Amino acid sequence: MPNEVSSDLWSRLADGDAQALSEATALLYRDLRAAARSEMRRERRDHTLQPTSLVHEMLIRMRASASLSVEGTGHFLNIAREVMRHVLVDHAKAKCTLKRNRLRADVALEKLPLSVPAEQTGTEWKLALRRLKSHSPDRARVIQLRYLFGHTWDEIAARMQITISQARYLEREALGWFRAHSQ
Repeated sequence: MPNEVSSDLWSRLADGDAQALSEATALLYRDLRAAARSEMRRERRDHTLQPTSLVHEMLIRMRASASLSVEGTGHFLNIAREVMRHVLVDHAKAKCTLKRNRLRADVALEKLPLSVPAEQTGTEWKLALRRLKSHSPDRARVIQLRYLFGHTWDEIAARMQITISQARYLEREALGWFRAHSQ
């Protein structure tokens, strides 16, 4: 039986209070973990996502929404389960894309609108991408999604929860960074 949470907390959550989401999560963490375990039972046995990670990813996504209109504890747990299912679907899509595009790292060098020295290998490309990621994770993510996974601008914007203009801007910034650091 889930813990009951005060209606004041739900109204604060509807007003966009980030602290309210943290409090609700802390009070209902056991129930959220149980829901995650339940959702994971429907997945294959060798799934790489763990229930704790699923709860945390769900929490990140819920924080990204401006406000949540919640009518009570049961309703909150239902919303959380729905978000968990979306996380699992996105995880499966990403894994499938990764399997299909495993060899694309070498192809990506040719696709980049940069002059990449012929002697630069896929390993050097990966190292440069790793350096960019430590400098600017968002820029690196755009480059990965665009050139390694072949996503469209719409898909990149949706996955990163930004606008298409922002995604293109991040790409320009990343390409400038690659130009500056590849010499």
